[in-house]
Amino acid sequence: MAAGTRRIETTFAAAGVVENILAGSPLEYPGVASSIEIAATAGNGLTPGDCTMDVIIGTDMVAEALVLGVEAVAQAGPKLPDDLVLQDAVAPADHVQIRLRRTAAGAATYTSLVRIQPV
Repeated sequence: MAAGTRRIETTFAAAGVVENILAGSPLEYPGVASSIEIAATAGNGLTPGDCTMDVIIGTDMVAEALVLGVEAVAQAGPKLPDDLVLQDAVAPADHVQIRLRRTAAGAATYTSLVRIQPV
């Protein structure tokens, strides 16, 4: 059983895709019926819309091309509930995939806060 909160920083050197920011984490396969909350922000000074997030739970794409806002204070990262981009349910056998896609050139860091709790 996986539960808890994880802060994940994803750095891009240029435009690109990270297929699953949870890869290798216990939160990738919670193992029990759970609720999931995802908050995410772009680094201070970046442009909203330069990075989008897709969320796939099990075989369902529950969110596609979510635009990430910019953090209010440099290096503060996302805050719950202010920067919440998704809240959903996860079945015991589900795989959780959170994909980030950066379309702009140049280096950038995005911070996600993922909380999974059994229900």
